[in-house]
Amino acid sequence: SISKSKSIMNTLPFKMLSATSPLPNGNDASIFVVLVRANAISIYYDQLLSSESFSPLLITMPSNNPLTACGISLNNADITCGHYVGNIRVINNILKDVEVYQIATRKEQQLHGTTSKKSKTAILPPDPLQNMITSRVHWHALPVSTIVYDSMSYVQDPLLYSGGEESVLVTWQISQGKDRP
Repeated sequence: SISKSKSIMNTLPFKMLSATSPLPNGNDASIFVVLVRANAISIYYDQLLSSESFSPLLITMPSNNPLTACGISLNNADITCGHYVGNIRVINNILKDVEVYQIATRKEQQLHGTTSKKSKTAILPPDPLQNMITSRVHWHALPVSTIVYDSMSYVQDPLLYSGGEESVLVTWQISQGKDRP
């Protein structure tokens, strides 16, 4: 709804992140800018050397567990969220899903102009908001203050570090379900 969207946008962003990835044609690159607010994440997608514009994607967060930290994984596909109650959620492959969806939406609009909802569901890939896959872990008893990926670790299974008000740095290998203070 419009009033819900306005209230989300009234919260100031506390972090801005960016990522790039090559497009399948090999000539251009995709650019993602992620604005993080306590109650929402806005994902802006664009393509270098393109004059086309794409609509941003808005992921809302629960009001009883707002965001306190955020990061983009080394694979430039996952967004990792630290929350007020101490849990961490990884939104798996969201940037790649946004890219595929935005490109398919643009092609559909170029081929058929404004189309009905029925034809979109038959042609377009799933909406990234409707098909988000997340991983959740929890160690912190207090709000997560910081999240960062270790750039020296493997891209496929990177080490994630999180810190909170407990003054403890936690090392994660989320794909293996491992945590170590």
